[in-house]
Amino acid sequence: MGRVIVIFFKYWLGNKLVFLFLLMIYSNFKAQVFINEIMVNPSGANDGANMPNTAEWIEFYNGSGSPVNIGCWFFSDGDFAVTFPLGATIPAGGFYTVASAAGSGLSPNLNWATCGCTTNNPGSNGSLSGNQVGIFTNGSEQILLYNNSGVIQDAIIWGGGQLTTALTLTISAVGSCGSQTVTIPSAAASYENIGSHSDGVVKERNNDGSLTWQNSATSTFGASNGGVVMPVELLSFIAVLRKEQVEISWSTSAETNSNYFMLEYSINGESFFELKRVEAMGNSNTVVNYKVIDSFSETRRYYRLKQVDYNGNHTYSGILPVENNLESIDFVVFPNPTESGELTIKVEDSQETKFEVYNALGKLVVQGIISSTTYLLNLSSTNKGVYVIRLINDKGILFKKIIYE
Repeated sequence: MGRVIVIFFKYWLGNKLVFLFLLMIYSNFKAQVFINEIMVNPSGANDGANMPNTAEWIEFYNGSGSPVNIGCWFFSDGDFAVTFPLGATIPAGGFYTVASAAGSGLSPNLNWATCGCTTNNPGSNGSLSGNQVGIFTNGSEQILLYNNSGVIQDAIIWGGGQLTTALTLTISAVGSCGSQTVTIPSAAASYENIGSHSDGVVKERNNDGSLTWQNSATSTFGASNGGVVMPVELLSFIAVLRKEQVEISWSTSAETNSNYFMLEYSINGESFFELKRVEAMGNSNTVVNYKVIDSFSETRRYYRLKQVDYNGNHTYSGILPVENNLESIDFVVFPNPTESGELTIKVEDSQETKFEVYNALGKLVVQGIISSTTYLLNLSSTNKGVYVIRLINDKGILFKKIIYE
């Protein structure tokens, strides 16, 4: 899988100053981390037994094209919480498993019977009990995955859940991961219902990361249970800011069973809300372009695309930030494109400015200091292609795309 590079630059369009944010996509949509498979009701004596003998277990799946650091993330059912150790990572398209090796007979990534990373703490409403680490209630339960900022990443429920009102839960500090107090929503809130289950049968998503669940007599603990074929090849995802209006556009080079796109926005980069649904082409082998206009008065907004196929499976793009009042460096680079590899950088004043040049894979290839209003940049010793120059001084940071052809 390739990298995702975010580029920001400004330019003059006629007599208007335009800020352009470009997300260069070298891979498919970036998906979230999912609760992917769970043993709710194991057979035998270890069903409902306390640590270290519990046979319950849970698996998480990274549906994105990049590794995800889940260090200090945690999951909870309200009776207990388990914190992932600092530095824990799920590889792209990979799995992270949590179980008691002694109780389940499995070999997990995290042994919650011995990790010292659990919290026994009944919540504020008194409806749940403590001393329940490793035990999922067979009849009614909820499981929530939080990131290291206490923001819910995924949430599932079965049997209607246990909570009639929201619950406040304090997660103990674990190693370098600090204590956190979070809210677990009531059963009336939006959870993903995984349906009924039976004794000794695992619950898993029909395909890794999909929205539908199935009962499976044979678990796929730490392995794929069908995989997801990405239905869209995304070429670009761009936001152009003109005063208080943002033009968000994206292009696809191919679509297979693609139902619609949901453009979402956030003001903090964590909690996203629906902005506009755009019907997809469905099936296509040619370039298709989409566009949405948005207006906002906040200092900053974040955008992402949720792509949904006809089966209900969905994936997410990377997150695109747009600043409404960014003060940045005024500079030009010419000639751009360049055939010789030589370019002149002109900055608005003579204050010392650092520059860095990155290739299309995000690798730093040239860097230096600009101490006057002009600077001659020579890329002739590098390969021809698309580069990004990054300028940094007291006024801020600015990116510009340059082409050596």
